Amino acid sequence: WDSLRGGLPLDIDYLGAHAAQVRRLAISIPGTHALEILHRLAGDESPSPNCPEPSTFFPSLEVLVIEDCTFTTSEDPFVAESVVLASLIIARKERGTPLKEVVISKSAEEWSMWDTLGDIVHVTFSDDI
Repeated sequence: WDSLRGGLPLDIDYLGAHAAQVRRLAISIPGTHALEILHRLAGDESPSPNCPEPSTFFPSLEVLVIEDCTFTTSEDPFVAESVVLASLIIARKERGTPLKEVVISKSAEEWSMWDTLGDIVHVTFSDDI
């Protein structure tokens, strides 16, 4: 997205900081802002004035849904996103704002990262996303 429905410009920091009650967020990968959003959720990016602290970015988020992810090999473009996804799962747990669940395509079920991260967050593999 470059804008919200209705044509308003998308300000990711403002949205993340002021969406205190959002518990479930869906991100399309690959997507226009996917990597940027994952970095913000992990606290990797320098906060802007609209989002003063990384821990305030979607502070109530419990479920992250990764949509449109049909990559199956390590050479696919999802490598960068998967590294950041792993980082954000760990970082949010350490900050006291852990994710409870990640929902992702069944095509990602064989990825070795789930062996480690499965102890930190519940991972649901689905054909319906």
